Amino acid sequence: MTWCRPDSRAASWLAVWLPALLLAIPAGATTLDFEGFATPVDAAGVAFPEVSISTSLLLTESDAALLTGFDTSGWATSGVAGLLNSEAPVIQFDFDAPANRIEAEVFFLPENEDLGVGIMGVPANHPGHAILIGYFYLPTLMPPLSGSHFHLSLGFDGAQFSSIQILAITDAECAPDCTPSSRTSTLFIDDFRFLTVPEPTTTVLAIATLASMAVRRRARGA
Repeated sequence: MTWCRPDSRAASWLAVWLPALLLAIPAGATTLDFEGFATPVDAAGVAFPEVSISTSLLLTESDAALLTGFDTSGWATSGVAGLLNSEAPVIQFDFDAPANRIEAEVFFLPENEDLGVGIMGVPANHPGHAILIGYFYLPTLMPPLSGSHFHLSLGFDGAQFSSIQILAITDAECAPDCTPSSRTSTLFIDDFRFLTVPEPTTTVLAIATLASMAVRRRARGA
């Protein structure tokens, strides 16, 4: 994966995609609540619907309390389980089909007041290049996000991403080439939702089928 300052062409991608809109994901989205698994377990080895997740720990609040030493009650927003970036700083979601809407409930662990939260995206038509699509810098927020929840909701007008990465970043002024923090156990993620974009051939086939039905109905009515 390339982490680099975008060139002029990539900068034009940012000009289109960086104005991410806060949108509610419509019905039909896939939701991962991370419940019902034997925990703790590496999420990379779990078969999730329509997405693969990089090495991270799928665990319950009780597991997280033993691992981190924090009071973890209330970290999960539905049920008791979620993802913790205890094994690697970045949690990456690789979609089976490109996605253009994502939502997640993120708990930013205490004692990380010097870090920010970054959201990187890998454009579906430019694999291997992760670009910044949003970030929050904790010390500038009142109250700071460290030790509290925030709701992540991003929609991208005309953009499609094959992967999304959620990570801690080291600098508020890093855009557009934020450096991932090497620190682990900074993020606990629950209720990850995404909306995938149908492949063009599927869309064309659906349109062709509807057109065919319309023609048949007209012919019968003639």
